[in-house]
Amino acid sequence: MSTFTSLAEDILTSAKRLDAHLASQGRPPSSFDEDTLGGDLPPDMEATRNHLIDTTQTLKQLAQGPHDSTMETLFS
Repeated sequence: MSTFTSLAEDILTSAKRLDAHLASQGRPPSSFDEDTLGGDLPPDMEATRNHLIDTTQTLKQLAQGPHDSTMETLFS
């Protein structure tokens, strides 16, 4: 089982990798105003993005604990 810190470090690594890719392509940073991660990411960056999504979800579920995580799954 991963700890909060190890998951957060993994998230940070993935986020930095995606930020570096966007910068190297001359794209603006991620925001809700513009879809900078639109569907044309190279396969390795798409894998990094998916890993980031999965890891953030795991961190959220760990922070919620088993009861709250189950309740969210059942009622969302």
